Amino acid sequence: VESVFATATCSSSVLAQYEIQDNATMVLTFSKGTLVTINLSRWSCYGYDQRCDIFGDSGMLAVGNESENSTVLYNQKGEHHSRLKNSYAQRFKNAFANEMDAFCDTIMKDTPWSVTEDDAIAVQSIAEAAKLSFETKSIVRLTGVARSVVETKKEK
Repeated sequence: VESVFATATCSSSVLAQYEIQDNATMVLTFSKGTLVTINLSRWSCYGYDQRCDIFGDSGMLAVGNESENSTVLYNQKGEHHSRLKNSYAQRFKNAFANEMDAFCDTIMKDTPWSVTEDDAIAVQSIAEAAKLSFETKSIVRLTGVARSVVETKKEK
């Protein structure tokens, strides 16, 4: 990641008292020009909305929302889906289970942990850059470990 730009707003006076943002957008720019746009919303009337679109030279990767079920009704009024999953636990149940499996394999089978120290440093650096970008309302350029680790991973 070469640079980060983040912006956010708060639509709730209660959250605003605690300086908590409930809608955010972050743009990551990679050295070869790839853009990653992350849109986040803490709450919406149709369920918890979070999306991630990654655009590159060879195409696009879109991570969409999960609905409560896969049923879709098509009729003269349009296309109708169930509500989006509403809680963090609903949306990330499988991820938590996979993390626990990996942790147990690391402890019991001496399997290498899939997340390295460099991975953790890179992610933390990007998060700190996003916070600084939001606070200063400017693009933050990454240097040092975070950038070199992310770029090395990207090239593999």
